[in-house]
Amino acid sequence: MKALFEKKAKDREFQGDLVLKWDVGREDKRKHVKFDDLWFEAFKIDKAQGKNTFLLDNIHGENLQLPIKGKYLKHYFQH
Repeated sequence: MKALFEKKAKDREFQGDLVLKWDVGREDKRKHVKFDDLWFEAFKIDKAQGKNTFLLDNIHGENLQLPIKGKYLKHYFQH
């Protein structure tokens, strides 16, 4: 199973970048309204764990305990 997942998983290129994290708990219908923002605030990539899993720090430098899959992250571009 792991080999099959690794074959289909896309490599994500995040190294110390600012990213937004998808709100998985509210993605289903009836858990949010049409124009709710489903992306959390900006986080900074602390380090990569494997090919597609990352540890994040919030803006204040506090480390999030759980690793996050790359498919739930996207680059954050400041104006």
